[in-house]
Amino acid sequence: MGKYEELADFIIEHVGGEANIQSLQHCMTRLRFILKEEAKAETEKLKGHQGILSVVKGNGQYQIVIGTQVKHVYEAIGERIPRLEAATNKEEPKKNSKLSQFADMLSKIFSPILPVLGATGMIKGILVLLTTLGWMDKASGTYQLLFIIGDSLIYYLPIYLGYTTAKYFKSNLFIGMVIGACLVHPNVLTMMKGDVLEVLFTGSVIESKVYASFLSIPVLLMNYTSSAIPAIAAVYFAGKVEKYAKRGVPELLHTFLVPLITLVIAVPATFIVLGPIATWAGNILGQVTLAIYKISPVIAGGVIGALWEFCIMFGMHRSFTPITLNNIATLGYDQVMAARFAFPLVVTGVLLATVLKAKKAEEKSGVLPTFISSFFGITEPGLYGVILTNIRLMIITSLSTGLAGALMGLFGSRYYVLGGGGIFVFPSYINPEGFDTRSAGAMIALAAGFAAAFILTFFFGRSKNSALCGKEENKQEMEAASALKQMIIPSPLTGDLVALSEVQDEVFSKGIIGKGIAVYPREGKIMAPAKGVVKAIFPGGHAIGITTDSGVELLIHIGLETVNLKGEGFISHIQQGDVIKEGQLLVEFDVQRLAEKGFDMTTILIVTNTAQYLDILPLQEAGTIEVGKPLLSVVQ
Repeated sequence: MGKYEELADFIIEHVGGEANIQSLQHCMTRLRFILKEEAKAETEKLKGHQGILSVVKGNGQYQIVIGTQVKHVYEAIGERIPRLEAATNKEEPKKNSKLSQFADMLSKIFSPILPVLGATGMIKGILVLLTTLGWMDKASGTYQLLFIIGDSLIYYLPIYLGYTTAKYFKSNLFIGMVIGACLVHPNVLTMMKGDVLEVLFTGSVIESKVYASFLSIPVLLMNYTSSAIPAIAAVYFAGKVEKYAKRGVPELLHTFLVPLITLVIAVPATFIVLGPIATWAGNILGQVTLAIYKISPVIAGGVIGALWEFCIMFGMHRSFTPITLNNIATLGYDQVMAARFAFPLVVTGVLLATVLKAKKAEEKSGVLPTFISSFFGITEPGLYGVILTNIRLMIITSLSTGLAGALMGLFGSRYYVLGGGGIFVFPSYINPEGFDTRSAGAMIALAAGFAAAFILTFFFGRSKNSALCGKEENKQEMEAASALKQMIIPSPLTGDLVALSEVQDEVFSKGIIGKGIAVYPREGKIMAPAKGVVKAIFPGGHAIGITTDSGVELLIHIGLETVNLKGEGFISHIQQGDVIKEGQLLVEFDVQRLAEKGFDMTTILIVTNTAQYLDILPLQEAGTIEVGKPLLSVVQ
């Protein structure tokens, strides 16, 4: 009996036997069972088998992750249970929690603008530093022009969020932008300077002055510049209106009549209802987070700082950006999450000590590039390539960031501008009204975090009895790192980048199959990222396995749960065994039609033989990527 047959028998026995299997199908890496009684399956025993990578329960299925050899196991099970046929799950898929869905939504809405938001914030922070030091006059033309550049994105944030929110909800992008523009139109602030018609909700936390009315309905005008929540809520509502308008308007008149109806309904509704409610919610959120923080600022700052390393590892860090933006917009600063911005300097301290402590030039050259990038605020290469390979460095990083956070809590430090990282983070902690004790405390905390990281790493960072490996293995690891040869994998498609940790499928997000990145496609074409051989292509073409000429084994998985489409909406231009050239068209698919059917079209690019390499690093983590542009670095 072969290994696949033995594994098939083991799986059948421990999923509760043949009688407990209702149906079975498979995709590129996993078996997808629908069991009559899931409780009968012995999950821990299944996970313990060396031929099984993991067990995942989701979408109404009991999924056993095998890897790229799944087809052989599937066929072996089919030989033993002939009645089984690949079938689509007929049950209503189980959804993720509402909180998880909300966090994912915010992450995808904010991710495209974060790089530019950081750049413009950096400009504002530097201007604060220059004026505080007396090196630049606020009345000068130079200051005014640079301030316009730095302030433009955050001031008109609702317009940009109108675009990204409409894109997320797959509604008209320009309607989203118009709604955002309405929120920040100068006439809104002009009307708020006029006479007060009446006061609503007097004596409550939401007391509001009425300056205007719409069709005799009171309009609760708010200052929406730099706000986030109102724009997101408004564009979400507009998307619903647009959908109903398309149903009721003849298709011939869609071009102009649907936007007209959508805007005439959505914009007044936003100013009358949605905007005020969203603004109140944002204000309450800011006050609540601040109240929690004030219970013990030192402990809160220390905990946030200490856990930030792990937030990044699990892809949770972007979910906190809206809190920071909301607090800055409503309070003028963020005190709650201020500790997290010490992290790049802490990583820089760890890496600097690692470079100075290295005895060989090869070792220094392996870590030096990651130190430089962290110095300027890009921590991922140092975090994933150096720190996470050594348990002591992980602990030092956590403790040092926690120290910086606790000190910020002690001094009551505030973060005023969402700006740059690393060395560029200092201006963001300076009060625009003048350097004060809070600002001084932040400088002390940042310096303490860097110093603690450097000193602890220099004296305790490497041990002959490392918790991860012995002396000889440490030596081999450093020799491997010193070589630091890279193979660049270009993007097989054009779209918006999504961190693998944010993909709504834990087999991919937890790296069970391998490391990589995801892209939400803008075009329905998959091109060959490199020369190689098609080792596998799933019937229908939603998943492709490629072995490149350099030996990298790639999996391109188009969409999530698209195995259920059985090829519908896909056109494959290749067959298993084909020799392919870089840039060759592999598969075509209809992004919009499949998305309208309810499928998440996030496309995964994974190196399935990750274990053979030192690391797999995304060359870019946010924004857009064009087909053929560098996407992944395979470090060996």
